[in-house]
Amino acid sequence: MAGVLVALTVLCLALSTGTPRAAAQPVAQDKGRLTALAGTPGTDPPIVGYRDYTFSNHGKATAGALARTWVHGASLCGYAFCTIQQMPDRYRVFTFKICGTVALRNFVGLYDSHNHTNTTIVFLDSRGVEIGWYGAGRRDPVNWNPVYYVRVCN
Repeated sequence: MAGVLVALTVLCLALSTGTPRAAAQPVAQDKGRLTALAGTPGTDPPIVGYRDYTFSNHGKATAGALARTWVHGASLCGYAFCTIQQMPDRYRVFTFKICGTVALRNFVGLYDSHNHTNTTIVFLDSRGVEIGWYGAGRRDPVNWNPVYYVRVCN
């Protein structure tokens, strides 16, 4: 009985603390493959804008702060859905201003996101099945690990 109580206490502690934001997140390997594309990668042009904040120019902490400012700033992100991905040497902010379904390549981790549009963003798995929704005005981090596609202007 004491063992069960200890296990439950540890489980409750782990669940109550959640995922700390300072915890190491997976880093996307930027070998030309961290992209948000429409259609077939390598044949169709990118249709999602991005902005890089490199560690060499800003330092890692400042680059992260600048990326978060871009994502959450309506005057910077504009009327769009914006999110962050970390690569080995930079943070990349993606700006989804188009309407349609966008294929994501190598998106991983839990990162700041903000939907500055008045529509719901739909997240889809590898088979194209809806697995989540991100409402208008929402500004919470997104766990990109199970997301393969984003439907914008739903």
